[in-house]
Amino acid sequence: MAKELAELVISSEKKATASLVEFNKNHPEVAPIDAGYSVVTDFHGEPLCIIQTTEIRHIPFDEVDAQFAFDEGEGDQTLEDWRDGHWAYFTKEAAENGLEFNEKSLICCERFKLIFSAVN
Repeated sequence: MAKELAELVISSEKKATASLVEFNKNHPEVAPIDAGYSVVTDFHGEPLCIIQTTEIRHIPFDEVDAQFAFDEGEGDQTLEDWRDGHWAYFTKEAAENGLEFNEKSLICCERFKLIFSAVN
C-alpha cells in the first residue's frame, strides 16, 4: 500500500493525509510539522519523493469535509468513502495503541505539495 499511496502523491492526485492527533502526541517523530519536509518511501524504505506540509488542521472526525476527502486522493474520493475507510483504519490504530476513537476524535488533516520526485 505504501507504494500505491506514494504513486498518488507523485501523480499529484494525493495532496492531503490524515492521522489521529492523539497518536501524533504519543509519537511526535511521525507528526507533521507546519512547513516541514517529509520523505515518502516505498514499503522497503526506498525514497520516492519529498513533500512539504502546507497546512495542518485539527478537527473532529465527523467534521472532515468533502474537499479534504477528495484531496486525499484515495478510493473514489468521496466523503462517504473517506469516512468508511478511515473509520476502520483509525479504530484499529487506536485499539493497537490504547487510545479511544469516536466521531469526535481529533484528526490531524495535513495538506502538502510535491517538492521532488525520484521517479520519472
